[in-house]
Amino acid sequence: MAIREKEIELETLKREIAQAEASLENDFAKHMAEKTDEKLEDLFFNNKVDFYRSVLVEQNDFLNDRISKKINKAVALSEEIENSKKSQEIEEAKAEFLKKHKDENIDFNELVDFYNEELPQKYKREIDKLDGVQFFQSIYDLLKAAQGENMQEGKAYDREEERNLPKEVKGNGVSSSANARNQSVMTRF
Repeated sequence: MAIREKEIELETLKREIAQAEASLENDFAKHMAEKTDEKLEDLFFNNKVDFYRSVLVEQNDFLNDRISKKINKAVALSEEIENSKKSQEIEEAKAEFLKKHKDENIDFNELVDFYNEELPQKYKREIDKLDGVQFFQSIYDLLKAAQGENMQEGKAYDREEERNLPKEVKGNGVSSSANARNQSVMTRF
């Protein structure tokens, strides 16, 4: 069902609830007048506590039948409309973000995984306050920064390992002129 159709149904339910609330007392009075039998009349004269208890039970059933079900349905429909609107906004923002970065070949699943698994809660709270394209852009910027740090850490690690190697393992560079004079393996040493 489309969002507009759900909104129309919700408005109809709200009007029905308002009408039912407006005529609740009169409708219940008519309902009790029809429902009253000899047993209920005997309770009225002989045991007032049981009489009022049965009237209250009947009133609760009447409210549940006439209004509560409609209210619950209206609340559920309202939540469904809200969720549909949010998901539609997210999809539009996603499409706009991907269109903006179409030449960068972004893996959206990688972006979502980064947000869900690697991003600290402190950053998530701040990012969640952003709307639309800004939301995805900030996640993308953080992902690029994290990937850049990983690449820099890898290069620094390689340089650090090279510094820690002993001189024998590193080897000595051989100049081409020195190599030309020492053609024989035995004369190189």
